Order: sequence, then structure tokens, then C-alpha cells
Amino acid sequence: MGYQPARDTLVVVTLPGEIDITNADRAFDRLETTVSSGAAVVIADFTGTYFCDAAGVRRLVRIRSRAMVRGTQLRLVIPLGGLLRRVLALLEVDHLLPVYPSVGQAGVLAPPAAQDPLTLIG
Repeated sequence: MGYQPARDTLVVVTLPGEIDITNADRAFDRLETTVSSGAAVVIADFTGTYFCDAAGVRRLVRIRSRAMVRGTQLRLVIPLGGLLRRVLALLEVDHLLPVYPSVGQAGVLAPPAAQDPLTLIG
């Protein structure tokens, strides 16, 4: 039987540096499996991710929707100035996905950090 975390646990899933057509299914399937596992909070760590296309972002939004139905919080970690933050803003989904600048901040019960408007411009 698969790993079943306690309902009050927090699980961190570290995503690869590049998420594209060659590995997106594997990366996001792992994230979806973790969301379905019963953890209270799943942190998707994009700290080292330098590329994720629009299809990947759309999949993140779907995973978040499924998480909400299950009562699981999906939190993204994207450092300030991270390119993925800009992609989320350009695709106008940044308000749908709670983004934190570090795993430590995502692991506490607090609202997501406000995005730095200067980061999104430059």
C-alpha cells in the first residue's frame, strides 16, 4: 500500500529545474499523487525551477482545484524574482495560486507573501 501521511502533515514536493513536455507528466503526477495522499498541506517547491511553460501552469491550477476539493492546501514556493512568478502573472493566474518566497514561509500558517511588483516588471 502507498504512503499515507497523517491528515495534519505537511509534505514538500521538489520540482525539477525545467518542466517541459519531456518530464511534465512525471513531475505533476508526483504532485497530484501527494495532494491525493491525505496531507493537510502540500508545498510545491519551485525554488530551483527556471522553466515551466503555460501548459504546466494550467496543470498547476487544475491540481490546486483538486486539492481544494480534498481539503488540502497547495502552496507554491517561488523565490522573489523567479521567472515562474512572472509567467503566473502574464497568464493572469497569480491570484489563483498561493505563492511563498521560501519553503520556511510556506510551512507556517500565514497568507501568501505579496508579490513584489518590481519583480513582475523586470
